[in-house]
Amino acid sequence: MRPLLPFTLLGMAALVPFHSQALNGQTNVQCDYSHTLPDDAIMMPGMPGVAMSHDFFGNTHTNAYTTNEQLVTEFATTCNNSSDHSAYWAPSLRLPDGTVVRPAYQKTYYQASQVEKYPIQPFPVGLQLLAGTHNGTTPNKVAVDYFCQGLGYSDIPKSSCPPQADGTVQMNIALKFPNCWDGVTLHPGMGIKNADYAVNDVCPAAYPVKIPMVNMNIAYLIPHSKPIDMTKVELSLDPVMVNGKVVEQWGSIYSAHGDFMNGWTAQGADFMANHCMNLGLACDTNIPQSYEMAVQDVTVSNLDLADKNFAGEETLHVQDNWQGTRSQNKEEIGLIQFTIPAWPPELDINNNTEFTYKIRLYGGNVSDANARTIYLYGTSNQWDEHSVTWNSRPACNGNAAGSLYANSTQSYRYIPVDAAVKEAIKNKQTTISFCIGGERKGHAYAFSAAESPNPPILMLQGFKK
Repeated sequence: MRPLLPFTLLGMAALVPFHSQALNGQTNVQCDYSHTLPDDAIMMPGMPGVAMSHDFFGNTHTNAYTTNEQLVTEFATTCNNSSDHSAYWAPSLRLPDGTVVRPAYQKTYYQASQVEKYPIQPFPVGLQLLAGTHNGTTPNKVAVDYFCQGLGYSDIPKSSCPPQADGTVQMNIALKFPNCWDGVTLHPGMGIKNADYAVNDVCPAAYPVKIPMVNMNIAYLIPHSKPIDMTKVELSLDPVMVNGKVVEQWGSIYSAHGDFMNGWTAQGADFMANHCMNLGLACDTNIPQSYEMAVQDVTVSNLDLADKNFAGEETLHVQDNWQGTRSQNKEEIGLIQFTIPAWPPELDINNNTEFTYKIRLYGGNVSDANARTIYLYGTSNQWDEHSVTWNSRPACNGNAAGSLYANSTQSYRYIPVDAAVKEAIKNKQTTISFCIGGERKGHAYAFSAAESPNPPILMLQGFKK
């Protein structure tokens, strides 16, 4: 066998397009290659060294003994969203000349379509899924596609995958996991099928629970390469014992398959389904580790409305005007209060750099089409949305806890408030409140309140720099 060929990054984020349809709801995560082991925690749990060679992505602790419960509490991941503790793996790949190539990374799109008619349910805790055909020798039109840079995707691998201008050949294997679960069986196995594919977004009767489709795209980058015949590329198979020794086996590229072990927290999976995909959103990497919706919010307004309480309204109004005599100008402030999403006890809040607190708001500038900056300020928790007025409102702190540059597009906005929330946690607070203040030139902003379908959310978001 030829020696292993190390992958190279080669500015890959800009280099690689991925197979992705324009679906109603979508989020994504990109995970670098982590490690290679002859282990399979789904099909051969607790049996190290006896499975085919697998390349692993995501959770760096994955091996033959891994369980879903362990994944959720193990935070080491190669993914660009640290909230994703999941494990992803696929067979190792060998080129026609015998060189074993490690993948550069995989990008997974979580997708759902026709959600207004067929909404999805969150991934259940402990779910495991399989995609592809373990011993396949012909195209799998449902679950597997092959990609060559410059030639696109097809369910039939290209016989000549050309190098690009820099001499790099890029090949992808795209694996679409089943998106209908039987509602009972968390773990597939030999002769045990726990999920199937929807047909026109309708799940089969035996697998009635529609879940996000996991669309995993594995990227292989081969530098300084001649054109590669993908039809002659091989993938690892389960080894055999010969005279007491383990002997590797290799099979057709049509044996492409993948494994997914869910490591999203219950709240992360719920957010993905109910606050992203079922709303028809493209949430990118904005799926949190944990979140809390606003427990109360309300607008307070000055002048002739200074004693009026606005509880129950579906909109928070924000306006400020420092032109001329400020006290004579109309001013509206939004008050929001959250229960603080718990900081994971496994992580050091003082030194961790991969999780941050953000507020998600829906709305924007309602005065004109321009973009301007408004600010969030910390405030006391001693107020009640059913009684607070301008004259009884808590004071807003002088230093901004976060800012938002908002135009007139009514959309979801993510506002970092990390320092303020972590300070509240260190002060033993379990709740935190904010004022939303205007931009001082009289322009009005409107944001959906807790009573609306798009409530304010405080989320603990994972990321990688």
